[in-house]
Amino acid sequence: MLKSAALLAIVLVTAGCGSVQKASAPKLDAAGRYLVYERLTGEKGVWIADANGSHPRLLVRDGAEPAISPDGKQVAYVPQCGQGDSCPGTYVVPTSGGRPRRVSSDWRVEPPFTWSPDSKRIVVIRETFSETTLVTIDVVSGKESKLAKTLAEGEFWGWSFSPDGRQIVYARADHVYEDSGDIGYAVDLFIINSKGGEPKRITATGDSGDPIWGPHSIAFSRLFGRNEIEQIQPDGSGRKRITDLPDHVPGNGFIDLTPVGWSDNGRDLARRPICAGLHGTVPRREG
Repeated sequence: MLKSAALLAIVLVTAGCGSVQKASAPKLDAAGRYLVYERLTGEKGVWIADANGSHPRLLVRDGAEPAISPDGKQVAYVPQCGQGDSCPGTYVVPTSGGRPRRVSSDWRVEPPFTWSPDSKRIVVIRETFSETTLVTIDVVSGKESKLAKTLAEGEFWGWSFSPDGRQIVYARADHVYEDSGDIGYAVDLFIINSKGGEPKRITATGDSGDPIWGPHSIAFSRLFGRNEIEQIQPDGSGRKRITDLPDHVPGNGFIDLTPVGWSDNGRDLARRPICAGLHGTVPRREG
């Protein structure tokens, strides 16, 4: 969820590696925001700066895919990745600099981390040859809890904590067919307690991914057609489209709109376009 006083995390590019360099802490601005990003040119690694980009400092040399905690005190990242995007563990480092701590073993995931609202847990994916598992990790104790899993043919297409951190919505893709080299998936949304339990399905149309849980509803991408953004209530009711692509914009994968985060009041939704130069926020459709 986007917050006016929240901490900004921007991943510019993906890379790898893992030697650590202590960074001088950037000045925290009055709004309580940092800019955390990954740099691929020059001195590569995870960098941290003021929210306006000033006072940049190297936080972790050759770290990749950083995600800052909501309280602004820690950054989760991975070191150099190996074959098949398998990386040697997930690490957490203070935003003030210092020695990182390893909090999980190998993973393969996109995106890599989601922090809980209280900054105490992260969610990652574990993959084996037989299944893919969604896991929550306590960043202090390292204790792990399995939330959900798919068979080898399936995968997860995004997840998000509820604003109070008690539940998680996730999208699960199940392999449904293969025809002439094309693989078909049915992707739907499920809600589960953030400590584990039985999931509850809230969509059954096979076209729902990339969920973002906001103050009043869950935004998600409608897949496999004219890829716009819809919203739904946590109980599965009130599903409706909340974006309007212009008629001249082609669908069917030429334009994919993906939700990024809600504003505090739930009236505006930041979203990321794929394969086109659309930018900014999308006002929530009323009614």
